[in-house]
Amino acid sequence: MPDAAAVVGRARNRRRARVLLVATLLVVGIAVPIVFIRAPSPTTQTVGERAAPVLPAGSVTEGAWASIPKAAAGIGEYASLAGLSSTGTAVLAVGAAPDDDDWDAAIWRSADGVQWTRARHPASTGTVTAIGVGGDSLLAVGTEGSDVDPASSWFVWRSSDDGRTWSSVAQAADLFGPPAPEMGRPFVDSLRWSEAGLWIAAGAAADGYAGVWTSSDGSRWTEVLPDNVAGSVDVVDTGSGFLAYFLGSAWTSWVGQAWTPVDLSLPESLKLREVAPGASMAIGVEPVNGESTPLLRSDDTGRHWTLDRSFLEEHPGAVAHTIGHYDALWVLAGFSGEPNRPDAWISADGDVWHRLPPALAGSPGGMLLLTAAVGGRVVMMGTAPELDRYYVLDAAVLAGTTDQAAGPSLAPAFTACPGSVARRAVEGTPVGADGLPHLDGAIIDPLVADRVLSDSLEQLRRTHPALVTAEVGPGFGRAWVGENGGDHRVVDVDDFGIVVHLSHEVDCPGADLDNAAIRDVPLFFVVDG
Repeated sequence: MPDAAAVVGRARNRRRARVLLVATLLVVGIAVPIVFIRAPSPTTQTVGERAAPVLPAGSVTEGAWASIPKAAAGIGEYASLAGLSSTGTAVLAVGAAPDDDDWDAAIWRSADGVQWTRARHPASTGTVTAIGVGGDSLLAVGTEGSDVDPASSWFVWRSSDDGRTWSSVAQAADLFGPPAPEMGRPFVDSLRWSEAGLWIAAGAAADGYAGVWTSSDGSRWTEVLPDNVAGSVDVVDTGSGFLAYFLGSAWTSWVGQAWTPVDLSLPESLKLREVAPGASMAIGVEPVNGESTPLLRSDDTGRHWTLDRSFLEEHPGAVAHTIGHYDALWVLAGFSGEPNRPDAWISADGDVWHRLPPALAGSPGGMLLLTAAVGGRVVMMGTAPELDRYYVLDAAVLAGTTDQAAGPSLAPAFTACPGSVARRAVEGTPVGADGLPHLDGAIIDPLVADRVLSDSLEQLRRTHPALVTAEVGPGFGRAWVGENGGDHRVVDVDDFGIVVHLSHEVDCPGADLDNAAIRDVPLFFVVDG
């Protein structure tokens, strides 16, 4: 792991953890009938308020926080991560997964930030370096190659089913300009969507300076950033356009096509490390040492910045690398301490900050560089393969504690349709063998449930026109073993099902919902709000 004191630039990852130093700086479904499988004398139960999922083995919790092993969650212990993005119904992580002596480009998907499955995408040796969400479409950019033969070719993938499956859009060595492998350029580590119908990719160009490219569909890219002396660049949506920035340099654009340099006003000797969406808050950095990261604030979408000393006064020694705003919650993530350990800080108002419980930080080494939110949970990850865990903050749990730093839940609660069987997420609900699957029939592989959902989504939409969304979630959590009608017992099991979200209770299916299933995967119908 890198020495914390030496890290002063924005963290980005291509194949392994790559920290920039300041000095160098989702298908047509198969028609599948929905069947109602009858278990002996089923028991009717009801799901109450939204509950936390069952965490993977080896997870450690404290209050609303959880430290989760990457391997147990389905990501892979030594996966190298480069980007994290949310569609609102799922969170997508991109990067590379080790394969013998090489790395395979990989995308992982989760509907709850806890259980992950590999998305289906073209095979590629290399890494996915950036992911973006634009309406109903997702785009991923990556490079083929290895540590020995870097960036032999660029590729672009697209998904139109919420990140479950991906197809190739483009592949070429000069997709973002002439290759300059001796400098590790060009590279793309940021991908945004403009409502003008443009994808905006940002990073570093082959000439050694910052680069921004635009494309209408991801197949052809045009470099649009004017000549500059910045090492690289990131782009953030300000709400009234876009801001591209690098340390003390910045450009603005209404739609991402034409960029105009702006004079930044920064306090003292500070530069920009990371700007939050909306450009009202940012992380500052001192280029000389980079050991402390004060907060900066702006009231003019990122042109003039003032110093906020309160964060470091509360948490001296905090080094933040990324900042995000998820509904009512501000999130900073990075590291702290000597030797450095992953750390994160949350705030409901941007003034009072609450820290990741130190007991969850784990052994020395590593930092958190990526954040995203889904289902009321904020996911925080590092990029390096050596960091074998990631962190989740459940805002709904946090809102129910006496320390209500996050305010209300980030996601609406939901209730079950009448007749739905209690799932494992509902603690303390007595459930007998009636209505439960036999252990041999439990869906214990989330990938199986995810594939059935992907194949059957259109059928579900036709059968249930009021469907808001559908996702893979916790199953019954219990199954029975023994003899049917004879001696048997109920055992705990980590199984999975498909949760169908409907608009109103009047939209709930009128049939008996005990053990509703599609291709043997249980269906649970809930109403949002």
